[in-house]
Amino acid sequence: MPPSTVQVAKTMKVMRLSFLGAACMFVYAAFTIPSRNTARPTSSMVLGISVIALACVALGFLAPALLVPPTRRGANNVQPNAAGQWFTRGILSLAFFNACSLFAFALHFLGANQQIVLTLFGMGILSILLWRPGAPPVDEVSLSQS
Repeated sequence: MPPSTVQVAKTMKVMRLSFLGAACMFVYAAFTIPSRNTARPTSSMVLGISVIALACVALGFLAPALLVPPTRRGANNVQPNAAGQWFTRGILSLAFFNACSLFAFALHFLGANQQIVLTLFGMGILSILLWRPGAPPVDEVSLSQS
């Protein structure tokens, strides 16, 4: 039996908190484990990684809307398994936001400037906090069960 839209929405809330917790653990680990790298990374490498991290944040907001797979519409003009697609797009967004924190974590251990590292950590965590997945769509399976 497929999950109802209420169950999918609750699972998304739990996943969002889990991704937020993971990002906070990256920050905690970065503050408790000092970087032992004596050679500083080149500015072009730091810039390149920072641009990729910022692109991940932008993709977290934009990619789910752009990467919606085309599906056939069923009866009553409702997409089959729409709640599952909504959930998948939400997890994709959270993964992109968490990638920004991972890039900051990597830059910390490479010995990059702490201001850049903290900015990327802040961007990743703030993106998770500001992001809203919206309400899950009601699919045909949920309608037929009620």
